[in-house]
Amino acid sequence: MEKWTMVLSEFGEVWLPDAFRSMVGAVSEFEAVEALEAPSRVLRRLKAGMGVVLYGPYPYVDGVYRYCQRFGKQLVDPDAFPEIGNRFERMAARTAARKQGLHRLFVVAEGEELVRVGDTPQITGWTLWLEEPFRGQRILIPVRRLQRILTDMRRMKEGLRIDALSDTITVLPHVYIPSDQSVINMFTNKRAEIAGKRVLDMGTGTGVLALLAARLGASEVTASDNNPNAVENARLNVRRLGMEDGVRVCGPSDLFSGLQGAVFDVILFNAPWVLGKATTLYDRAIYDEGYALIRRFFASIGDHLAVKGRILLQYSNISELKGEGSISHLKEVISEAGLEIGDVARVRRKSRVLGGWETVFLFEIERRKWVK
Repeated sequence: MEKWTMVLSEFGEVWLPDAFRSMVGAVSEFEAVEALEAPSRVLRRLKAGMGVVLYGPYPYVDGVYRYCQRFGKQLVDPDAFPEIGNRFERMAARTAARKQGLHRLFVVAEGEELVRVGDTPQITGWTLWLEEPFRGQRILIPVRRLQRILTDMRRMKEGLRIDALSDTITVLPHVYIPSDQSVINMFTNKRAEIAGKRVLDMGTGTGVLALLAARLGASEVTASDNNPNAVENARLNVRRLGMEDGVRVCGPSDLFSGLQGAVFDVILFNAPWVLGKATTLYDRAIYDEGYALIRRFFASIGDHLAVKGRILLQYSNISELKGEGSISHLKEVISEAGLEIGDVARVRRKSRVLGGWETVFLFEIERRKWVK
């Protein structure tokens, strides 16, 4: 169904913004449903490919969503996508289809108000998390997306606890959320490599790795990102933790373009490791289309890495599990840049993309011994 502007008797004309279209997949039809209806009936509609627009008390809207989330596996047949030979890729396709089904559960918003939804929580400011404003228009927003925004708002207000820092940080809209402590903790074992060194945190996001490097004893730390929201966020967290003397945040700039002439002993990079096109600011931290970013990173690193310097690169095997060979390709890119991989740390974690398990690596990379 390509009719993304529609008229629903309970709401009048409503519109599904481009930002949400890719989340929902194909929709057979839209129907407004009171949230007091049995959640199992709503789940059946979602499984049939319908878009369900809820109205009624917010606690009931939340309850319907939680029910559908709990029984979300029913949205996709266990034998779906038999044409996909790679089992990891098949698992990822089923996970994506399940998420699309959950995203077809909507509420209507006009400005910052939810239309025909009562007893709403404090949501003032939630539209800041949207990629574009929708003033004066009634829009459909997936309940799943709204719930994520409300969680992010709580994190911004209360702070996100980072065990490696023994402190909390703030996360601003459109900035990648470093919620997996095990991935951050991989860097805590690199004190010997970081202490006393000039460190660059490339793609700093919230600034969490730059702050950690300073805590681990780096002589000076520079943080950079191409996302203006991330640059603002990193500066905010540097001030929040009182580390202005140890961490300098620059940008926004693309890779090394804002670092002319700067040389570093250690370069940290938690790179985007999912193959695909970034369509939002947030996506830039996740997707790398055709390995373009990682190739440009290594192609331009020579002038900025000290002769005996090293790169601490974090990367996942998620695309390799999907049959796209990301780790083997990454090793080729590293070798072409005159570099070699030394120590490798790894941690297994549940993948939100695959629905199964992935391995996150921390590669310690140096110049090949015969390359001056």
